[in-house]
Amino acid sequence: MEDEHAEVAANNGSDLAFHYQMMLSETWVVACYEALRAIRQRENEFAKQSLGNNPNHISDGISNLASFRGIFADFELLRMPIAKYEIAKDDKLGAPLVMWRSPANGDASDEVVYDKKNPSRTHIMPAGLSSSGSVMWQAFDHRVPSSHWIDRRELSNRMLALADEIEPAGLREARLAAEKAKPK
Repeated sequence: MEDEHAEVAANNGSDLAFHYQMMLSETWVVACYEALRAIRQRENEFAKQSLGNNPNHISDGISNLASFRGIFADFELLRMPIAKYEIAKDDKLGAPLVMWRSPANGDASDEVVYDKKNPSRTHIMPAGLSSSGSVMWQAFDHRVPSSHWIDRRELSNRMLALADEIEPAGLREARLAAEKAKPK
C-alpha cells in the first residue's frame, strides 16, 4: 500500500486512496491484535491445564519472547482507539484525564476531559502518513503516561521478524525429541 501511495503522490493523484489505506490499515491492526491475543490466551490456557497457575508457565512460549511482548503492547495501544474510540485500558484510569485537542483550535475548546465514567467519552487517535507513505498513529499510554507514533509498515516489519524467531511446531518437537534421546 505504501509503495502504491508513493506512486499516486508522484503523479499528484488525488482520490480516496488515503481513506482506503486508513481503513485497510485499521482492519490489519485489529486482525493482527486478535491473532497475537489468541496465541497468548492459548499458551496461558495450556499452562493452566498442564502446569497449574504458574505465571512463568512456558519459558520458550511465543508470548514470552521480548519481541512478542513489545509488538503486542503496541497493538494493545492501537486496538481500543481504533475499534471503540476509547483509550486503551481506560478501566485502570484513576481519575479523569485532561487532554489537548489535535489539531488545536487555539481556544478553550482545545482542553478536553476524558472520563472513563462518561458514557459519551471518545478518544480519536491522531493519525497521518509517515514519510514512507505508511499510516501512523499517535498512541497514548496513560499508565506511563506517554505517547509515541506507531508506523504500520514498521509494525508489519516487526511482525515478520517475529515470525522468523518462531521455531515451527514440527521442527520444535523433533528437536526436543532428539535432545531427549541423546545419551547424557
